[in-house]
Amino acid sequence: MIIVRNYFQNSIPHDLVEAAEIDGASEFCTFISVVIPLSVPILAVQAVFSMVAYWNDWLTAMIVAAPPMLIAYPLVSTPPVGTAYIIRFP
Repeated sequence: MIIVRNYFQNSIPHDLVEAAEIDGASEFCTFISVVIPLSVPILAVQAVFSMVAYWNDWLTAMIVAAPPMLIAYPLVSTPPVGTAYIIRFP
């Protein structure tokens, strides 16, 4: 995530920041009106990556959700380890 953010941060054109400074904008105003709007796509990508990583964190879900009614969907959708090839006879 840090690599993606650094790569995108280095791709912001310095000419836009310089143009805002020439127009008389302060550093804070330049950040708010130039850098943040250009950074919205990378912030959205980081939010999606974070949500997917948190969704797939099974260990935390297993530790936190002790009652069966609170178990997250990823834990319910896959069988426990070692039960995939068990044949249950009636």
